[in-house]
Amino acid sequence: MKRLFTIIAICMLSIFAKSANTIDKWFELIQYAGLSQDEVKTACPHFPNFADYNSNTMIDFTEKRELWMKKHSEEITAFLALAKIKKLNPSMVDLGLKKEGEELSPTFENGFWNWYLASKVSPETLKSFAPHFPFPNNTSDIAKDEKVYGLAVEDWTKLFIREYEAFINYPALKALSNDPSYEMKLEGPEGAEAFKLLRLASDAKPVFENYDSGNPSLDKVRFELYTMKWYAQYATEDYYKIYNPTEYDNYLKIHNTDISKK
Repeated sequence: MKRLFTIIAICMLSIFAKSANTIDKWFELIQYAGLSQDEVKTACPHFPNFADYNSNTMIDFTEKRELWMKKHSEEITAFLALAKIKKLNPSMVDLGLKKEGEELSPTFENGFWNWYLASKVSPETLKSFAPHFPFPNNTSDIAKDEKVYGLAVEDWTKLFIREYEAFINYPALKALSNDPSYEMKLEGPEGAEAFKLLRLASDAKPVFENYDSGNPSLDKVRFELYTMKWYAQYATEDYYKIYNPTEYDNYLKIHNTDISKK
């Protein structure tokens, strides 16, 4: 009987060990880094969804992640360039990206940009359906270029949702996606109302020189709407005077009423 218990214990330990080994290294890294689905998708639009996976469904995630690595290898460096990932300096060997002694060449990487390049769509054609799409500034500071471009792409997807929709549904680009037959429909504010989606980095008033996406038409809109956002958040009365004058009197009534109650 004692021997039987010993055998059962060994088998249980083996099962637990196998279960522990099923935790995907990429999934584990994402969880440890505290990355959200949106943060990963911004840099790597084809990365498989991971929010609903757990240790019992990890095999399915691993299969999709490995397929992503094969079909969209151009997005791998963009993933590694994410600030939360770079901070952890993960082992390339553990992630299956290199063998001992190998080095990765430092080159500019961004999932959206690499996706566009892989599609072979000409700049002229791109301009016909996504005229505000940003272009990277290739300087000697690759890390800075990637950060600046990543923010520009994020703003573009928020401020020009119809262009973003046209981009992901364009035949040559959609052909490279995981499901080329799927037609993506996006919902969200359009035009000036999209300023509500923007996030100010600080309380400093926006300066035009800080917006350099490689596409002047995009930067003009970014500056205008970030400025609107700044007024709405830090100079509310002036916001109503400048951007929403028809609601200015109503704002004053509400504002003055709130003050009188204090």
